[in-house]
Amino acid sequence: MKADLLAGYGSFKFLPMPIVFSTNNANPKLILFDNHIKYRGGFTTNELKYTDIDKVDVYLFRESTNNIVIYKKTGLSTFIGNFTSRKQLMEFLKIFKEKGCELTNKAENELNKYFDFAL
Repeated sequence: MKADLLAGYGSFKFLPMPIVFSTNNANPKLILFDNHIKYRGGFTTNELKYTDIDKVDVYLFRESTNNIVIYKKTGLSTFIGNFTSRKQLMEFLKIFKEKGCELTNKAENELNKYFDFAL
């Protein structure tokens, strides 16, 4: 499943959102496969197994900022993807949860609010 992203970013675990060190507005990428993801927040495409994801968070601001934040178990870097719609962000969060990835309390609350509202 391929995300429709406005932008991709690279950051470090210790930096608060929205501080990033790399951006990609031309060709950001987040693709979900059965056992792994492919993502591009800077200039190179990377792969990551679901089992290597530490946690998944969100950073939301107004209507146009619908960021997913993916923290890896190893290393200091994070991937951030800004979705074109809140709906698709929530669909991706749901898939990450189904794949066994831990969602932060904030991400879990936003997911529950969205689907309670959508029903």
